[in-house]
Amino acid sequence: MKRNFRLTQRKDFKTVRSQGRKQKNRNIVLLYNRNSLENSRAAVVASKKIGNAVQRNRTKRVMRACLDQLWGQIDHGWDLIFYARVSGANASYHEQCLAIEDLLKKANLII
Repeated sequence: MKRNFRLTQRKDFKTVRSQGRKQKNRNIVLLYNRNSLENSRAAVVASKKIGNAVQRNRTKRVMRACLDQLWGQIDHGWDLIFYARVSGANASYHEQCLAIEDLLKKANLII
C-alpha cells in the first residue's frame, strides 16, 4: 500500500476503535470509521496469538496483497483496520481475499 493510504497514527487507531463500526467473519475482523480526508486509509494487524513472527508477517502480507487488489473499488473517505483472527492465519490467499471482500461488502464500502 502507498504511504498516503496507510493508517499509522495511534490517535487514528483510537478513534476508529472507539467510534467505528465492526464487521467480522471467520478469518478477519474489520473496524471502520468515516474520516475527513479525500482518500481511504487502511491498517492490517496480526496479534501474537497468530503464532511466531514468520506466521504473523505472512498473514499481514497476504492481507495487504488482497487489499491492493481491491483498493480501486473501496469507497473514499474511510479509515479501515483489519485484524487477523487465529482461525484465518493458515488460510490461503484466495480465502483471505474472499473474506476481505465479504467484509467490505457487508460494510457497504465497495463502490
